[in-house]
Amino acid sequence: MSQENDFKAFSIKNGANVVSQDRYEASLDLQTGFPPNDVPTHLLNKVLRQSSTIASVVANFIATQSGDDVLDDGDIAKLTVQLNRALKQKITAETPDTSLTQKGVVQLTNVVGNSDTLAVTQKLAQEIVNSLRENIDGKVPNGRKINGKSLTTDINLNAGDVGAVSINEAMYSMSLGRLDGWENIYNGCAGFVPNVPFLARYGLPDKFGVQLRFSNVIGASSEGIDQVWSHRLIFIHGGDTYRTDYINTGVKTTRKFWDDANAKPDINGFFKQASPIVEIYPDGTFSTNEESEGADVKKEGTGIYHVSSILGYNADGGWGIHGGISVPHDNNNLELIFVNDHVQPDGSIIVKTFHRQHSHLPEMFQNWRVKSIDDKGNKIFYQDGEPCDIPDYCRLDIRVQMPEDSLWNLRQNKLQEEYR
Repeated sequence: MSQENDFKAFSIKNGANVVSQDRYEASLDLQTGFPPNDVPTHLLNKVLRQSSTIASVVANFIATQSGDDVLDDGDIAKLTVQLNRALKQKITAETPDTSLTQKGVVQLTNVVGNSDTLAVTQKLAQEIVNSLRENIDGKVPNGRKINGKSLTTDINLNAGDVGAVSINEAMYSMSLGRLDGWENIYNGCAGFVPNVPFLARYGLPDKFGVQLRFSNVIGASSEGIDQVWSHRLIFIHGGDTYRTDYINTGVKTTRKFWDDANAKPDINGFFKQASPIVEIYPDGTFSTNEESEGADVKKEGTGIYHVSSILGYNADGGWGIHGGISVPHDNNNLELIFVNDHVQPDGSIIVKTFHRQHSHLPEMFQNWRVKSIDDKGNKIFYQDGEPCDIPDYCRLDIRVQMPEDSLWNLRQNKLQEEYR
């Protein structure tokens, strides 16, 4: 049954005689009230509509939620009770009990159970903790022992109890004195000095370092004997890392580990031995690595680059002829420039670069390179063999030999002295 609601909204029909909202807000009467004798009806209707609409909405909420009739009988106390009843009904209907999937009203409990909606009180939580403590106490018999030590008191374990060694003992096993004849490893690891036999045996640098040796024979080295195998991992102080293998009498190998310190990709992305490398850019700017620090480059003209404070190309020939120049290539692995180089009496190198046309290929692959644009907007191209700078966004890599007093060599000499 529909409840009675005496509170009705006034003047709500479209086109009702009410002032517009803008004019209503601009009216002086909004602040001071209506004058005694002159009350504009459309302004009065606006006031009545706003107040009656709110009253109607609240009364309708009370009637809907409480189920009571809302009467215009002037009983404020009854109307207040009805509003409170309606609010309580609304809250009760829309606020659920708590669960694992949604928020809600939580009910406390003092009883242990399997409910997913009840929450334990502080008192019950403390009772559970006390019960756990009572069950744990005394469960480990005092007669039990750890490493022969009774459990009646606190137990302190030392390194020997768990088979560990102290820091000093570990460092001592790495010392030079743990070697048998400066060569074989005691306890698996040791340092070594220059001139030990195994360095020459495997063609390794004659420097200080540390090694690990794994073998099926304990004691003095028996490498090179039938039924004996030996593997070493060798770290040169301030240098490279190596692996050696000696199997029976005929298999002997030495392998060098490559890393970002002793190898790098050239301008074409090929992985090459590093050591002293100078990277030269089109405008004559350059960069060096640690080993080539101190080298200098000056651009002396179109395609002419002078590398100084060096002793020519690297002596080991690791990059092939002269120790190595790496020129830029295109996507078809075709060289973009020719190089004409000369080592000067003082060890400096003058490198000249020239355009490379590849005229034997189809036109689109011939490496057409714009030299300039004339007054008519026509492109002027480099001719085959014409002097030119290193192409834009490319570089020339040169592997050089540094003098003995270079910064790198001085640091290495000092490092080796510190290990003596």
